[in-house]
Amino acid sequence: MLGKSVLLFTEDRAAARRLAGFLRATGSDVVQPRTTWAALEIITAQAVDLVLVDYCSGSNTLKLIDACTELPCVVMAETNDSAMLFDLVCSHNVGHVLCAGGKGGAATQMDAKQITVTVEKILRADIFGVEKYVGEFCADISTLQVTEAGLRDEAVGNIHDYAKWLGCGSELANRIGTVADELITNAVYNAPRDEHGQSRYASTDRREKISLDPWEYVQVRFASNGEVFALSVTDWFGGLSVTQIRKALTRCLTAEDQIEQKDGGAGLGLYTAFRLANQLIVNVEQAERTEIIAVFELGDRMRGDKSAGQSLQLFTDESIDLAAGSSDCIPTVMVSDSMRVDLRTAFARTKPAPFVALTHALLTNDMDEEEWEEPTLTVEQPEFEQLEVQSPA
Repeated sequence: MLGKSVLLFTEDRAAARRLAGFLRATGSDVVQPRTTWAALEIITAQAVDLVLVDYCSGSNTLKLIDACTELPCVVMAETNDSAMLFDLVCSHNVGHVLCAGGKGGAATQMDAKQITVTVEKILRADIFGVEKYVGEFCADISTLQVTEAGLRDEAVGNIHDYAKWLGCGSELANRIGTVADELITNAVYNAPRDEHGQSRYASTDRREKISLDPWEYVQVRFASNGEVFALSVTDWFGGLSVTQIRKALTRCLTAEDQIEQKDGGAGLGLYTAFRLANQLIVNVEQAERTEIIAVFELGDRMRGDKSAGQSLQLFTDESIDLAAGSSDCIPTVMVSDSMRVDLRTAFARTKPAPFVALTHALLTNDMDEEEWEEPTLTVEQPEFEQLEVQSPA
């Protein structure tokens, strides 16, 4: 997006050139620090709008990820290790983990479309819509409304039949149908809220065919561009929070019985969708709507691409505010756009200035606090323009 900047950190220089080209094509300025200390300084200074990190870029990668407390962070990984992915999402609070299939490194194998769609959704603060994953002008998008639980099976059957009509193999069509069933069931029984914000049907047995009020209807959209099949399920309550998602995924991964046995358990539905789809995307506008998108790689023979990665992304209006510069996320000291450019340029140098190297040593634990002494060296500081100080509210 024009006027926005992305920090791209990977040790794979060839992949960095490739990814930088994709990002610049969208209008973003791309900053490519060559060392961890330089990336840390840029992140700490909040001199960029978004951070894109290759998880395979050395032992200090997690330091970069953990430093992104005030910046949206997208992590590229090359493994389909669920434990690793959930650790990033649930323990390190990463909202976007993109897993590449094949071999040769995450940055090398990462799909350009997946990268650009993710980055642009964040930078443009435009997170909703299944068309982003199939191309708005490349696919015919079908839309269904589910007004009662009894119509769930009909909707799932339509989606399954459409996948078969496209030419999908039986196993892939069944996977798509299973995910559709889980997501629609969750939206019908778990999303609706009463005037007090309490769930109306979460404790209802799933075999009971409830009818929804007009404002509770669930929207289902699905389409394919020949390369992927994308399915979205939307409710109009926005009651699903990132905290709830992380708790549900953690419970499913760590519990002895991964199936939530009580009536109304929603955790299994999300976990099942993640396991069967190649991408699971959760878009939430708090108290307004929730959209869950599942994307399936079709493969050359329309039987699914077993080598493709499994990605998990959590888009919320809160995380989007980080990139958009919401007042809730603005630091006390305001840094002008021109100064941010100066900081990006300075910290992306090959060799650190003495005061930058010292900061890096402390941040990366390369120097013990006991060993640190007040430097006697006088370092000439660059002249920066006057900072605007915002008074606390």
